[in-house]
Amino acid sequence: MTPLILCFSGRIGSGKTSVSRRVAETLGAAWTGFGDFVRAVAASRSLDVSSREVLQALGAQLLQDHGAAWFCQQVIARSGWDGRQPLVIDGVRHVDVLNEIGQQLSTHRMVLFYLDLSDQDIPARGIDASTRRVIEEHSTEHDVLGALRERANLVVSTAQPLDEVVSTVVNFARSLSPGAVRFPSR
Repeated sequence: MTPLILCFSGRIGSGKTSVSRRVAETLGAAWTGFGDFVRAVAASRSLDVSSREVLQALGAQLLQDHGAAWFCQQVIARSGWDGRQPLVIDGVRHVDVLNEIGQQLSTHRMVLFYLDLSDQDIPARGIDASTRRVIEEHSTEHDVLGALRERANLVVSTAQPLDEVVSTVVNFARSLSPGAVRFPSR
């Protein structure tokens, strides 16, 4: 069976990286992330890698300058994925990027998980209301808050404990592709 491609989207602070890394570890999957790629580019340009606004602007600029195909190729290449195990892709923030992943990896089944975080739970993640408003007004977030959530195969609330979120995602992946998603023995 062909391994799954598991993509993760969600608003800033929803726990995408924490969840996707744990899911990859649990499944014995390769992992890559758009945020990690953008941070690496920012560091190479001596930009502030701790600023969400800087990273958001840089990601949008890279997409505009090079296109979705190039952006996806760069991120997928960073994973070291050999095509035989599942691939987890963190930080899908644009519909055209999701579509491009689907095209580039068309021989694999792609699943989109949307990690949902309510407005009430955001402050607990260290994001104040004014910062969140600025971030979510950026054009990058329009797809995240609308179309990507609607296209998700599964929406999971990250208000629950991390282990429960990971279990929900892993069980859903297992139900889609029994036998294709390996679970390493512990």
